[in-house]
Amino acid sequence: METGDQLQIMETVCSSRFNINKTTTTAEDKTSATPREAELIFPAGLTPNQRALARQYLESVTPASRQTVLDELEGRLRAARRGAKPLYDPIRYLHRLCAEVARGRFVSNLGAPIEAARHRRDTERREARTALEPTVPLKAVVVKAERSPRESPVAAIRRQFNLESRLKEPI
Repeated sequence: METGDQLQIMETVCSSRFNINKTTTTAEDKTSATPREAELIFPAGLTPNQRALARQYLESVTPASRQTVLDELEGRLRAARRGAKPLYDPIRYLHRLCAEVARGRFVSNLGAPIEAARHRRDTERREARTALEPTVPLKAVVVKAERSPRESPVAAIRRQFNLESRLKEPI
């Protein structure tokens, strides 16, 4: 080994020994998420580590079923907050849901209202966005002020917005 390699190894060992609770990510550990996976909406209470495990379990189901399974988990977590039996391990529950999907026995129950609310929000956002967009292009709305060759551009604008009468009145 070269001296530079030994130093690098020592630095790695020292840093991992002193920073036991510190997590680092290298370029090799990163996995690129497909656009479909990036769109997944996870329950808010999941930690980043739980989300990583959830992604691994969700790989066993079809992409079309993944969000439905996550919605079911969110519905179960909300039910637990409202007084239902507590859910001590949400990732284990998610794993069980994925197994049910793989067996063809999954039926969405608590996730249906979550999915309906998300679709309603998305529809409202799309409608609000389209309502804010102008129906007529702005270039068509702008009217160029007609002016005589001797008239200044500022005078033409004043005339267009009927500002001449205001300026002629005594103050």
